[in-house]
Amino acid sequence: MRVLSVSALAISVITLISVSLTRIDVLSSAAATGCSSPTELGQSGAMLGPLRIPVFSGGGHAKIEFKPGYATKVLLVPRRRWVGRLSLRGVRCSDGRALRFAYHDEELPGPPLSQQDFARAGTLVPRLPPPPRTLKLARYGYTGYMLFSDEGNWRLRAYRKGQLVGAITVAVTPFST
Repeated sequence: MRVLSVSALAISVITLISVSLTRIDVLSSAAATGCSSPTELGQSGAMLGPLRIPVFSGGGHAKIEFKPGYATKVLLVPRRRWVGRLSLRGVRCSDGRALRFAYHDEELPGPPLSQQDFARAGTLVPRLPPPPRTLKLARYGYTGYMLFSDEGNWRLRAYRKGQLVGAITVAVTPFST
């Protein structure tokens, strides 16, 4: 009888621990990515380290509309110069799905893109060279695509020499018709 009650207690404790860990894992996905509500914008708009992202601006918070199945064109405008390459990374807050980018003439499949296309196309970490010193910053930009596979909050980070230099959370919603 004693062995049976200990076994029942052990099963209850194991069940409690596994339920607790499941809840922690779901919550830690957002915490690990540094996600939160969409970033509030100041007067200068959406900033990601040394970059300004005009298309994310248009209200009080960073946001963009996308068309499901299509890559989203996003212009990145340097607001100051940097040395070395600037690396970008992105994840969806709800599940940690990696954002892919196409800023170096990567060939993209024809639309509409499938979830498999979104998972394979472009690159996970684009490395942007510094803007040419011969051009005014206001006349230069990096034209490319962010491959938002679905709606939700997405966290973008910029790194220079392995150090975080900027982060922004953007709300991605389907085009309203």
